[in-house]
Amino acid sequence: MIHRFQRHLVSELLKQILTVMGAVVMMFVLVDYLSRLDDFIGAGMSACRAGQYVLFKVPAMVVLLAPVCTLVGTVLTVGLMSRRNELVIMESGGVSVMEILKGAIGLGAVISLCMMLVSETLSPWATYQANLIRRIEIKKKGLKTTRGENIWRKSGDGSILHIALYHPKDSSVSGVSLFTLNDAYQLVRRVDAARGTHLGNGKWAFERVLEQQLSPDRPVKTITHDQLVVDIDLVPDDLHHAVKTSQDMRLSELRQYIRRVEKEGYDASGYITDWYARLLFPLASLLMAIIGAGIAVRRDWAGRLPLTLTLGLGMTFTFWILHSLFVSMGHGGVLPAIPAAAAGLVLYIPISVWLWVTQGR
Repeated sequence: MIHRFQRHLVSELLKQILTVMGAVVMMFVLVDYLSRLDDFIGAGMSACRAGQYVLFKVPAMVVLLAPVCTLVGTVLTVGLMSRRNELVIMESGGVSVMEILKGAIGLGAVISLCMMLVSETLSPWATYQANLIRRIEIKKKGLKTTRGENIWRKSGDGSILHIALYHPKDSSVSGVSLFTLNDAYQLVRRVDAARGTHLGNGKWAFERVLEQQLSPDRPVKTITHDQLVVDIDLVPDDLHHAVKTSQDMRLSELRQYIRRVEKEGYDASGYITDWYARLLFPLASLLMAIIGAGIAVRRDWAGRLPLTLTLGLGMTFTFWILHSLFVSMGHGGVLPAIPAAAAGLVLYIPISVWLWVTQGR
C-alpha cells in the first residue's frame, strides 16, 4: 500500500511542479520578448529570430527556477492532500507521513540531478548562442572569439587585433598582438604585449612590448618597450560582451579556463567561486523539496495553503538573495570559493531539519 501511495504522491508532485514551471517559463518568455521588442525592431530582426533569442535563454532560467518550482509544487501537492485529509487517512491505515514523503524527497533528488545535467550540457550552449545573437545582431559588435577565450577584431583601418585573455575584474587584457597591414594587405607592423590596460579616449597602455616593423626593402626592425601607448578603438565593455562568461562554459571548460588564468598570474577566485556555485546550486531543488514537504505537513499549518505558500516563496527568495550575496563575496575575495558557493545551502539545512523535527505528526 505504501508504494502505491508514494507513486500517487510522486505523480501528483510531478504534475504540479511541471505546471508551475511551465507557467513561469511562459511568463518569462512573454515578458522578455515584449520588453526587448524595441531592440529587436531597431536591429531589424525577424519575429522568428527574436523568438529564438528569447528561447535560448530558457534553459538557464529553468535551472534558476527549479528550486522555487519544486518547493511550490511540493507545498501545493502535499498541502492539498492534507486539506482533503488524505494524509490523515493514510496515517489511520498505518502508513506514516515520513514514509510517504520519501517519494517527495526522492523526486527532489531526481530534479537536482536533471538540473545538473542541464546546467552542464544544454544551458551553457544555449546561453552562449543567446549572447552571440545579442552581441552581433542586436548590439552590432564585430568582435570574433574562438573557444570563448581568444578574441579577434578587425578595425576599419585594416589592422587586426588579437587578445588571448580578457580579465573582467580589472578590465585588462593579456597576450595581445596588433597586426598593421598596408593597402596591399601586407604586414608592415606587429606589436606583441604581455598585458594591456585601457586608458580611455581610445588609448591602451601595453606592457612588456615587442614591436616589429617590416618592409620589403629592408630587414625587420625589432624594438622593445617597457610600456607603449597605442590607439585602439575598443573599450572594455566590448570585450566583456565578447568573451564567454562562466555561465557560457561547461564545468570542464571553466576548469581549463581557471588553470589558464592562474598560469598567466591573475586572480581566478571569481571563476573558482562560479565553478563551485554551478556544481552545488542544483542541490537547492532537493533542499527545497525537503523544506516544502516539511512546511506542508506541519499540523499547526494544516489546511492553511495561502500561509504555507507565502512562507515557502519567502524562504526561496531569501535563499536566492543569500546565495547571490555569498557568491558575490566569493568574487570579491571576501570568502573562499567553496564556503561562498555552499553557504546558502548550508544555512538552510538546519531550517529543513527544524521543520521535520517540530512538525508534530
